[in-house]
Amino acid sequence: MSHEINKEGSVQDKLLLLLESTGSDIGRLSATCCQQNKSESMQALLSSYQMVSQPSEDDSYADRLIEFVENSGGIIGSMHVTCCTPDREVIYQRLLTKINQIFMLAWQLKGVSHE
Repeated sequence: MSHEINKEGSVQDKLLLLLESTGSDIGRLSATCCQQNKSESMQALLSSYQMVSQPSEDDSYADRLIEFVENSGGIIGSMHVTCCTPDREVIYQRLLTKINQIFMLAWQLKGVSHE
């Protein structure tokens, strides 16, 4: 299943689909974590996601998305390289791709496009 940004549809529609898919993958990571008490990193990722999970039309939403990408990219990268099971490799890879796409769409919301 490809998660590339579709050229059709509004930026808001694209964000909604990407955010839903990103939330599903974050949920999979959380559900499959072998630690009884979820790590601080997982909690930070979940919290960060909840702040942007519903697209908004307010002026600061694009900035919140960019902040989410910056924060979650570091968290996901750190969790990826310290994960104790290879079974979750594909989830980490998908998440990093998706948050990059979210980043590009956030800049489109701000009026910057690199197409």
